[in-house]
Amino acid sequence: MLESLEFVDDLLNAFCLNSDPEYRLIAMDILVWIASIRMCRFRPVDQDLSMQQLDFAQLVELRFSELIKYGFIEGNRKLAHKVTKLFVACSM
Repeated sequence: MLESLEFVDDLLNAFCLNSDPEYRLIAMDILVWIASIRMCRFRPVDQDLSMQQLDFAQLVELRFSELIKYGFIEGNRKLAHKVTKLFVACSM
């Protein structure tokens, strides 16, 4: 689950395509959790680690405008805070 880009893409789809705010909060909680683990610099050294981090960040980047729209413009303060946490985790 943590290593699957398909799962991350499904969570991003769930966030962007579902209009229920609680569903979006749960999807964003899981995305932030996965981002904090995948983007952590203290993980065991692996030759594919930087490639996995880049792939994850690129998936989030592809949905950047949708994350801004549904997280900041249409979302509430709680959701905007979680989207910000995702962006910060991806920028490390």
